[in-house]
Amino acid sequence: MSHLVLSVLRHWVRQVRMAHVQLFLDWDGTLTKNDTILSLSGIGYKVNERLGIKLRPWHEIVDTYLAELKAHASSYEPSAEQRKTTESELKYLTSLKSVERASTDRVIRSGVFCNVTAEDLDFGAKEAIENGIIEMRSGWEKLCSLISLFSNEGQNTLEVSIVTVNWSASFIRSCLLHAAEKQRLDVTTIKHLHIYGNEVVGAPDDGFSTMPRNLSAANAIHTTADKCDAMKDPLAAGHSKALGVGQEYFSVYVGDTLPDFCPLLQVDFGICIRDNPMGSGQNELAQTLERVGVMAMPLSRANRSRLLEKSPSKIVYWSNDLAEVASFVENKLFRS
Repeated sequence: MSHLVLSVLRHWVRQVRMAHVQLFLDWDGTLTKNDTILSLSGIGYKVNERLGIKLRPWHEIVDTYLAELKAHASSYEPSAEQRKTTESELKYLTSLKSVERASTDRVIRSGVFCNVTAEDLDFGAKEAIENGIIEMRSGWEKLCSLISLFSNEGQNTLEVSIVTVNWSASFIRSCLLHAAEKQRLDVTTIKHLHIYGNEVVGAPDDGFSTMPRNLSAANAIHTTADKCDAMKDPLAAGHSKALGVGQEYFSVYVGDTLPDFCPLLQVDFGICIRDNPMGSGQNELAQTLERVGVMAMPLSRANRSRLLEKSPSKIVYWSNDLAEVASFVENKLFRS
């Protein structure tokens, strides 16, 4: 979309009365096709290798984490089979914080991200995007265009944020910018996108990596409950803003794995990203939702049915394409 066309459309949008939509997006496996932590950690290994510093192998850190996660799951009471409510499942997922913090401490002690600068992260992100190591999920171009059109500064229509337990906010923004540039999409809005995430280097002075969290900080995002905590104030502010000008209001969260459990149920419309066949993390989330009595419907049902204007607490939706998510959000924007 050319800058001229975008400018004309933005002017038109200002003249139309629209709803206010807050859209929260997970990162790994939601906006991307795959996990990005290996690409991120690889930057640290390359930087330190150039400096002649030998680090503990990454697979050892991962293996230790997985072993502790398995041990915690097997010893936790009540067991998975006995957890039949969203409340009991949330307690279990929140209890994982000790495992996640221990893993983070191991990463810090290993020195993987010592000597890594923001420039290193940006170069690594560019390389990963250009070489296809990190791929954006199908339909992300439409979502990106929607964000560029409706979340322009000064408009009270679409607010978009990324909320992630992953690292790092700087790396995520760089990946998005380079992916947009690669496909000649508008990057202006991405530069100002709020990212609630952890950081492995000094907080970037861009004003938009919202509440940057050092990996070892008390407010680091480790669990699904931490995600909900990060969203609490923005949700309240967004709802208040819409109420103040008489706009209809909707909140939407899009995620794909268990760390997204709480946010999916916290908003008006929770949307699970599911591949065909589902990946292991997607399947684990699907089985967990079913076990605790949360119904999952195709996102197309939410667009068609007027009986489901806002989801009851125990309904989520699923989609395998971000273009469908973008269409859904656009539909809600023009509801007012």
